[in-house]
Amino acid sequence: MTLLHKLIVINGIYDVICGLSILKILPLTLFAELHSSLYYSRVNKEAKRFMAYWIITYGFIRILSVPLTPISFYIQALCFMNELWKGNMRYTETIYFVTSSFGMGILSTIYKKSMIASG
Repeated sequence: MTLLHKLIVINGIYDVICGLSILKILPLTLFAELHSSLYYSRVNKEAKRFMAYWIITYGFIRILSVPLTPISFYIQALCFMNELWKGNMRYTETIYFVTSSFGMGILSTIYKKSMIASG
């Protein structure tokens, strides 16, 4: 397992921890508030639950599926960009997530192609 693959798996584990914290399955308030704190307005309970399910889903994709990992990062970046363009999210914090998600998407695409090339 390369360093990049380890970073992707660690990011997936982090995502699962955040999602489980939002659902209050894990008692980690910091992780529970990271994503919803990006929004200007308070996020209601139902939206938080669906956000948690989505975060857990792409976390497991990053842990378990090299072929699907790049698209999970691109989708995350595009969703955050959409919310930013709609004026729902804090600019500086959201731009960090957008650029890091696109960057990880590009790196994981390169990694995926190298895995395919090496057979």
